[in-house]
Amino acid sequence: MTRPLISLPLSLSDPDGTIPIADYSTVIPAMSGLIGWFSAGADYVTKDGSDRVSAFLDRSTNNKAFAQATAGAQPLWVDAAINGRPALDFDASRGDRMTWAGAFPTGDHTKVLVMKCEGAAASTQQVLGSIDPLDGLHSVVRPGGTTNIRQAIDNGAEALNVNDDLADDTWAMVIASFDASTGTAKLKVSNRAWQSQTKAAAAVANTSLFLGGGIAGSGTFNGPIADILLFNIDLNKAANESQLTIVQRYVESAYALDVA
Repeated sequence: MTRPLISLPLSLSDPDGTIPIADYSTVIPAMSGLIGWFSAGADYVTKDGSDRVSAFLDRSTNNKAFAQATAGAQPLWVDAAINGRPALDFDASRGDRMTWAGAFPTGDHTKVLVMKCEGAAASTQQVLGSIDPLDGLHSVVRPGGTTNIRQAIDNGAEALNVNDDLADDTWAMVIASFDASTGTAKLKVSNRAWQSQTKAAAAVANTSLFLGGGIAGSGTFNGPIADILLFNIDLNKAANESQLTIVQRYVESAYALDVA
């Protein structure tokens, strides 16, 4: 009788998340709660001959792109910016900013960014969030005069500001989520512990979303952004642990960042 050289089990499990996922381009769009996915590969941007980007295309099934918000203020597409992968470089002096075609959720949500801050911020720089008025604002910002990154929720009556350090010129994964049922803003930078703040009356009402700038009176962002994932769920809830694991493993695989 001829015996096989290799015998493989027909049933596999992955309790510790160590088996690599072969094709994130298929797995991520199928994730529960995903409402937008943007990575800076050449196939997912619209750019001119000078590599200025006018549209950041959506890799999710929602097909809601970011488009330039101001004429002449387009981020620069940069090849091999992180781990051999490209990014969009936003220039605060030029006022680069983009607006999303979708409607951001007012309930639970999560914003995930692979990003780097460049140069000291004299005033607050908005990275990804809604526009004024403050009533119902949600945003990831870089406060002026600090090396912090912040998850901000403000409905005029209750303001949440969760901070963690993100040193200049350091690539990181930033996860900013909101639990609407408890009024809890949460923030995680790469492999550090979650930070959080709760105010029961805090709420989100603003459904606009801008990339690189949007809050009236605040500066536009200065630095590269390689990847963005948007969810209408809070990835920090126990029920969504599997989705969070996929996101972390994707970022580790694609960008060689320690994020777990």
